[in-house]
Amino acid sequence: MSDFPISSTRPRRAVRPTWAGLTVAVIAVVIWAAVATIQRMMKPPEREVENLSFLIGQDIGGAIGVGLMIGGVVSLVLYFTYVQHRAPERGAKHFLILWGTASAIGLLPILLGLAAQAANPSRGQDAAIMAEHEARSAAIPDRLDLYRRVAEAQAKLTPEAVAAPGGVEGARRAVAELKTLENTAQEELKVVMDDTEAKLLALRLTDRQRDTMQRELADEQARAGRTRILSRRAVELQGLQIEVLARQPRAWQPQGDSIAFARQQDLEDFNVLAEELTAIGTEMESLRTRSEPTETKRP
Repeated sequence: MSDFPISSTRPRRAVRPTWAGLTVAVIAVVIWAAVATIQRMMKPPEREVENLSFLIGQDIGGAIGVGLMIGGVVSLVLYFTYVQHRAPERGAKHFLILWGTASAIGLLPILLGLAAQAANPSRGQDAAIMAEHEARSAAIPDRLDLYRRVAEAQAKLTPEAVAAPGGVEGARRAVAELKTLENTAQEELKVVMDDTEAKLLALRLTDRQRDTMQRELADEQARAGRTRILSRRAVELQGLQIEVLARQPRAWQPQGDSIAFARQQDLEDFNVLAEELTAIGTEMESLRTRSEPTETKRP
């Protein structure tokens, strides 16, 4: 008689392959995760966050969380429709495979972005340089007390101020003050722009990036140069208007925001200058809008 209880042993159930179902599940996970990743990348941020580390951590957490959801849903469907009757012990393993696949697809663009940033650290530095440029440019009017001084000078150019005793001489001094302020502000702005250009071009850039940067700088310098010309011309025109009024101080009088002229020639000369001033103002506003479309404009 045998020493082993052969009659009481049960044959082990043969483990049936599950690779076919797993393959279909992986394909489904890849498609679903790719679509979810594209949607996440195209979705604008709900709020601006300056902390880059926080943004990266948020993206990584989101990718893993979405991967967990996708992997969990697909693995449950796979388990109850296919794996349960073939090899139920493989359910956990399949879940980990599907979760890892979905998470890897979600993490791929994040990792590629970090790799690109590591390979070209200048990509983050240019934004910092431009932020410094904007801050330095915005500080120029405040440092020169420009808004107050321009407002005081412009107040001396109103019809009522010019018509007052000594008003013509006061207006001429105001025009000279405006020219000085304009030249000083533009010179300081040019120093800032030249410094910004030197810093940007000193970055480690590819040839394509350098060409793009130089084109953008050239465009901005062209706009700044045109603005400089227009600003100086506007001050010159105001000076010429004062000279028209100085020809015959008694041949005109203020009427509210307008001027009533006794002589037709003075009226025509003054209006020609006023029309050019209006055109300059329109062009300068267009240039400012093009260069800083989101800027909050000061009065």
